[in-house]
Amino acid sequence: MGPLSERVGAFVVGGYALTLLHRHDIRVGIASGMYLKHHVLDSILRLELLAVLHLCYWRWSTRLVLLALAPHMDEYVCATSFRRAEILLKAWEAMEHQLSDYEVVSWRRQRKVELLKRSVVNNLRSLWRANQSEDAS
Repeated sequence: MGPLSERVGAFVVGGYALTLLHRHDIRVGIASGMYLKHHVLDSILRLELLAVLHLCYWRWSTRLVLLALAPHMDEYVCATSFRRAEILLKAWEAMEHQLSDYEVVSWRRQRKVELLKRSVVNNLRSLWRANQSEDAS
């Protein structure tokens, strides 16, 4: 996959670990497949795209990659493998840029996840650590 493989290499390992640790929301994959079925008739190319989208893992990153791919879908289906990798890399970089200030937070007791700004997450961590220090005393 060319330059894209250098970017997603770390996510391959993380993607499998996350799949084992958490139940991936299968609805993300189903929705992505339904969307792609209308734009990519070739099932092999759809599978290629779904494999990359699986590495996104969360619905927020998957959505952003699909939004970045949408204007280039016609070019993607006719492109060489190297050009497809370039298109995917640009979509991946757009997603990384838009999510760089955010972090996915898991609320185990409520069994849900949220996308929060990193500053908010850092404040929550500080409060949690302070609470832990008080409990230990």
